[in-house]
Amino acid sequence: MRKAHILLACASLSFAGSAQADEGYDLCMKTAQTSLDMSDCGTKWNKRAEERLLIGWRAAMAAVGGKDSDAGNSLLDEQRAWIKFKDLSCGFYYADDFGSMHRSIFAPQCRNNIIEIRAKQLSEIASGLIEP
Repeated sequence: MRKAHILLACASLSFAGSAQADEGYDLCMKTAQTSLDMSDCGTKWNKRAEERLLIGWRAAMAAVGGKDSDAGNSLLDEQRAWIKFKDLSCGFYYADDFGSMHRSIFAPQCRNNIIEIRAKQLSEIASGLIEP
């Protein structure tokens, strides 16, 4: 049990930096009164991350030549697999073993972290392939 608490503390520290990177999330959490409010803050934060992901996706696909290229088809297959992973990620926070704090705070932070990492990867693909 002690090991679980240590791991949870480490996880929250790693997510803390991510949460501070989004001003909208920070402002929302300052006024949140209930777990439902906090969950709503996380949902909005994840939506903003998904919007950044979409921008990165469009840029990466354009950089590799779109769906008509071999690279584009490979990237599309990769993205479909990643979406399956994303949809399953962080689900353990919703298990009965955890309380509402995990569902309303840690789960959105976990999901956002995963989305932001992929958005950065896609952006790097695009910037690495587009000539100045």
